[in-house]
Amino acid sequence: RRGGHICVHEPHAKALTRRLVDERNVLADYREPDVIRLGFAPVYSRFADAFEAIVRLRRVVTDRLYERHGVTRSRVT
Repeated sequence: RRGGHICVHEPHAKALTRRLVDERNVLADYREPDVIRLGFAPVYSRFADAFEAIVRLRRVVTDRLYERHGVTRSRVT
């Protein structure tokens, strides 16, 4: 209602987030244990931007794109 983000609880959140970021051009965060977090800046984000992010998330879920590759944790060296 009042926050600048949307959180979606999903068992495959980690893999889904990776697909959204890498392949669907959606800036999303993965939060333990099962949360996909989409943040929106009210100054420049439009309703259409939020809608498009959800449409892309839906496509990744319905097409089960998260099952295509394993998800590895990136490391900073």
